[in-house]
Amino acid sequence: MMSLPKIGYLGRKPLKGILAGDPYPIFWIESEESSALDEAEDKLLNRIHHSVGTDVAAYCETYLDGSGPLRMVPYIPGCSDAVVGVVAEEKARKVQRLQDYVNGMATTLETLGYPDDPNAGSDIPAEATAFANEQTLKSTPQGDSA
Repeated sequence: MMSLPKIGYLGRKPLKGILAGDPYPIFWIESEESSALDEAEDKLLNRIHHSVGTDVAAYCETYLDGSGPLRMVPYIPGCSDAVVGVVAEEKARKVQRLQDYVNGMATTLETLGYPDDPNAGSDIPAEATAFANEQTLKSTPQGDSA
């Protein structure tokens, strides 16, 4: 039987490009069994391990209060967990607007035509066209039956 991983909290630290420099909580998860050396180091550094649940969950619920772009509960498509598997209506509208924008850009790229000069559109990077086409394919319903 696997045991739950140990979680550590390093505090809130400013991260370049995240939350305009406001401190962001930093957690770590122990990925392997600890050794005697790891445990000795944890003691020296006063690192406290938390179990998954209680204090960590309460902190996350308090932090993810929706007061900012990175302070909302994430949405994970297809997840069976009721908390993260259901997207809030407002977030769904934002995602739809983003998809509409990306798909509109793909359509614009596809419809650019230069009847007099077939090489005129060559300044559009191939990566941009590939990205736009990929986004269009992702949002196109596949195999829908009525």
